[in-house]
Amino acid sequence: MISVTGGTTSGDSLAVVLNTGLPDPGSCPQRKETILRVITDTYVGSSKRKTLKGSGLSQMEKQLYKWFLNQRNKYFVVSGEMIKQKAKSIHSEIKETNKEFTASEGWLQRFKKRFGIRFLKISGEKLSSQPELIDPFKKQLKNKMQKLGIT
Repeated sequence: MISVTGGTTSGDSLAVVLNTGLPDPGSCPQRKETILRVITDTYVGSSKRKTLKGSGLSQMEKQLYKWFLNQRNKYFVVSGEMIKQKAKSIHSEIKETNKEFTASEGWLQRFKKRFGIRFLKISGEKLSSQPELIDPFKKQLKNKMQKLGIT
């Protein structure tokens, strides 16, 4: 049993007392590069992630994530079905593996977890608008105004 006097003891000082190594990436030289690469390659990631194992489709998923962020930055609503369709499209373009890619519901859930994506209810005028409907509406409004003689 270790007696600690004068308050609390940090993990570092306990490591010295117990004569154990400090946990850091340098203590595992064979894993250091892998750990550092995963840390730098993770965009947002889930704080609950416990493994360094990826999906085996890293190129496709990185492109898909960039597309997803681009859509969100434009305030477009992105559904799970849209992500699955875009994933199939990207996979057929880059052919990262020879296996057939199905974009299952399970894959979607794991993809969302890997990149920290959550689907939230979007509300508010700016976020819930559909930009592709704006131009047709403007034309209809202009025609209606001309018919009614409003300028």
